[in-house]
Amino acid sequence: MLEDLRRWLLLSGLTARSLDLLEPDLPRWERRLRSMGVSEVLPPTASRGRLDDRVSSLLCLWTKQAMADENRDHAAEHELRNLTGTRPWRV
Repeated sequence: MLEDLRRWLLLSGLTARSLDLLEPDLPRWERRLRSMGVSEVLPPTASRGRLDDRVSSLLCLWTKQAMADENRDHAAEHELRNLTGTRPWRV
């Protein structure tokens, strides 16, 4: 699944340099996804249903949270937390 995660990140627009910076986080992301019952990560443009959509939203959130603080978009992270059910819905 680590290769699936790398492919997803590159296809979603990350550069190889950015991917290198996220590399230490990928095993933790993989464990979290496996605990949700995910066995593969589809490319960002593909979906077979709600779980695949949630996986893509979680990966977007985790990628944004892993960025350097000056590059983070806190409003987008807030909306992604609502969308993924990471915490109770807030306005």
